[in-house]
Amino acid sequence: KTLKAFREGKIQVLVSSDAMTRGMDVEGVNNVVNYDKPAYIKTYIHRAGRTARAGQLGRCFTLLHKDEVKRFKKLLQKADNDSCPIHSIPSSLIESLRPVYKSALDKLKETVESEAHRKHTIGFKLSRMGKGRVTGHAKQ
Repeated sequence: KTLKAFREGKIQVLVSSDAMTRGMDVEGVNNVVNYDKPAYIKTYIHRAGRTARAGQLGRCFTLLHKDEVKRFKKLLQKADNDSCPIHSIPSSLIESLRPVYKSALDKLKETVESEAHRKHTIGFKLSRMGKGRVTGHAKQ
């Protein structure tokens, strides 16, 4: 449902885990934002590869603490990429974005909890139908 809405342009941001993106091919992903520094170059390449599909342009951003920059640059060298620009953001700007960030996290939490509740309810209904028995018919 969420992936369909993303593909249709109804939502502009898709938050996912590395496991969820395995094999995922979604057109029109212009930007990938890494919330954390990947431990392996293979993981970084996979994440960045969600954008710039089929010869299109795309950008990959990685959010880092200043203590992580040096290790991240070493990671990029493993992919023969040492020209990644580094942009520092002043603490005051980060603080000004805190309410927006908190609101986004609250909405994400609400969505995840709603989805978990929906799946639990469906699982409960299926278990009430009988263990291992499925009713219905199929057309030939």
